[in-house]
Amino acid sequence: VAPLLMIGTAATPLSLVYLGGLTDHSNWLPVLRSRELYIGILVKMVVFPVAFHGLASLFFSSQDVVKALAVVAARPTMVAVAMFAKAQNN
Repeated sequence: VAPLLMIGTAATPLSLVYLGGLTDHSNWLPVLRSRELYIGILVKMVVFPVAFHGLASLFFSSQDVVKALAVVAARPTMVAVAMFAKAQNN
């Protein structure tokens, strides 16, 4: 069992090393010249959280809760998923 646990704990760091290598050897110029990238970032990081703040204000009386939900909505998706998964483990 111990060798399997050791391999399991090495999986995340090894996958990050692999992703770093892929990122290093990728051609980023076409991606950075893509207009859709910047529109998507604007919508996900600005428009959606502002709209979500307005909608959440209708359902929650506490502005602290509304602001916290808007901040979570503005974060990148995988960060929010990891944060909620960690909260469920406690």
